[in-house]
Amino acid sequence: MVKSIEIYDPRIGSWTTGEPMSEQRGYAAAAVLKGRLYIIGGVVSGEGGDNIIETIECYKEGEGWQSTNLKAVGRRCFASAIVFKYDYDLLDEYVANEMF
Repeated sequence: MVKSIEIYDPRIGSWTTGEPMSEQRGYAAAAVLKGRLYIIGGVVSGEGGDNIIETIECYKEGEGWQSTNLKAVGRRCFASAIVFKYDYDLLDEYVANEMF
């Protein structure tokens, strides 16, 4: 479980280190909405072993990390996906040629 954040910039093909999260966790989902990064759920290590959590942290540049009053839907580990603005024809071509 980690607090660290690694940020990939596809324009230059490089990773950088971001501001650490408030809470150490692993196996969380991440989503960007309206310029904010949300880290959702995941697992934390405790005395009795690993515990699944439902907390959500939010990051906004210039404001840092903040705990939210939001909760994940149940306690579980998550996966996430990113959706970019796209042209449907280009997306169809990408799926046909790259994803499978």
